[in-house]
Amino acid sequence: MSLDDLLGLLFLLFFIVIPALQGLSRRGQPPPIPPGFPEDLPLPEPLPRPKPKARPKPKVP
Repeated sequence: MSLDDLLGLLFLLFFIVIPALQGLSRRGQPPPIPPGFPEDLPLPEPLPRPKPKARPKPKVP
């Protein structure tokens, strides 16, 4: 095994396998709230609805 192979395996282990296993173990729990994070955030204001465009009147022959 060359050094490149070992580095590739370490990369897979630390950045893919271990986070995937941690995600599976925390599946039923809600994500942790970081310290100092406000719990009651105000709801964002709804976006204003665009005005409907005026339709041209049909021409009468």
